[in-house]
Amino acid sequence: RTWAYYSGVNPERDIHSGLIGPLLVCREGTLSTKLLDISEFVLLFMTFDESQSWYYDRNSEVINRKSRKRVLDG
Repeated sequence: RTWAYYSGVNPERDIHSGLIGPLLVCREGTLSTKLLDISEFVLLFMTFDESQSWYYDRNSEVINRKSRKRVLDG
């Protein structure tokens, strides 16, 4: 079975920060054999709003600092 894992601390901000992913539950021994002819992928199609991320303010500061440095060094 497969579910989506996400944090319950602040679900909206956590998901927009990338704290989301697959949670696979398999029978014991199912994953012990590596089959060379089978590849599995887990895909998530979702629109992320980076302005809701925990990291948005810090990333903006870093980008702005680098941009100012380029202008001054330019």
